[in-house]
Amino acid sequence: MKKVEPFASQIASSLVNQRTVLSKDYGDSFRLRYDFREVGYYLISLIQSFTKIFFMKACQYTSLITLLVLLTVENVEAQSKSKVLGVWYNTEKTAQIEIMENDTELIGKIIWIKHEKGEQDLFTDTVNSDTSLRNRPLMGLTILEGLKYNNGIWSDGKIYDPKTGTSYICEVQLKKRDILEIKGYLGESWVSRTVEWNRVKK
Repeated sequence: MKKVEPFASQIASSLVNQRTVLSKDYGDSFRLRYDFREVGYYLISLIQSFTKIFFMKACQYTSLITLLVLLTVENVEAQSKSKVLGVWYNTEKTAQIEIMENDTELIGKIIWIKHEKGEQDLFTDTVNSDTSLRNRPLMGLTILEGLKYNNGIWSDGKIYDPKTGTSYICEVQLKKRDILEIKGYLGESWVSRTVEWNRVKK
C-alpha cells in the first residue's frame, strides 16, 4: 500500500503538470476535453481500491492455507500418536502391557503375565521398595504413566519395573511399526537403560 500511493501520486502530479503546460502553450482559449486533475484523483482512488481488495483477498487465502496446514499437521500428529496404542510384549515376553490414552497422557497397564500350568497366577509386587505395596497384584497394575507427546516422542513419564521394584523417568518412541523403544533414566539423564517392546500381533 505504501509503495502504490507514491507511484499514483507521481502519475497524478504528472497529469496536473501536463494540463499546466498545455494551458501555457495554447492559451486559455484551448479547452481540454478531460480534466487531467480529476483523472489523476480517480486513478489514485482506483489503485487504492484495487490494493485494498487485493490485500483482503490475500488475507483470506492466507487464513485458508494456514487452517489447512494446521488441520494436516493435527491429523498427522493424531496418526503418529495412535501408532503406539495397543498391546505390547515386554522385552522378555513374559508380560503384555496395554498402552492407552488417559486424557492428554499415555499410560500402560499389565494385562497378561506368563506362567506355567499349575503355577500360581496371582503375582504380587513383592520387591516394591514400599512394603505397604508388596501385596498388590501385578495384573492390572499401571507401570507406565504421565507420558506426554512432543514431536514424535512421548516423554516426561515414569515407568515401574516390577522385577527390581524401581521406577525410572522414561520416554517412549516408535522405532518401527511393531517395535517400541523404552528409554528409562535413573536420576541424572546420563544414567539410562533402553529396552525394546514388540507389538502383540492379533
